[in-house]
Amino acid sequence: MSPHGRGRISWNDEAGFFLSALIVRFIVVLVLLGVAAYDATQVVIAQVRAESVSRAAAEAAADTYYRTKRMDLAQRDAVTAAQEVDPSARITSFYVDNKGVVTVGAEKNANTLVVQHLGVLKKYNTQRATDEEVRTQ
Repeated sequence: MSPHGRGRISWNDEAGFFLSALIVRFIVVLVLLGVAAYDATQVVIAQVRAESVSRAAAEAAADTYYRTKRMDLAQRDAVTAAQEVDPSARITSFYVDNKGVVTVGAEKNANTLVVQHLGVLKKYNTQRATDEEVRTQ
């Protein structure tokens, strides 16, 4: 012990080693929780973006189909509207029924750190959404 009170805690001291190990474990847990929170947030954001894309695409396609009754023009406008909302999202399905109801499916990949690499969680990396719209007037 030093003459000025308590001695220095060192790596050779058991108490110092225990305290250092505890701090390292705490930091590791904080980092893991931070990564988990980041990935969860990215998955939620991707779902919201996929829903926004499908909604915008379905609305644009329903408007165009109502005016022109042409499925090709409606699909073109759906893709254009989707690209304006989020260029990295994809239109995965497009359908117009005989009553003029337009159904558009979209998907968006999340920008995750861990989820995209873990086999059990990979399915959550790609978020999908479907929206239906019809224009009657």
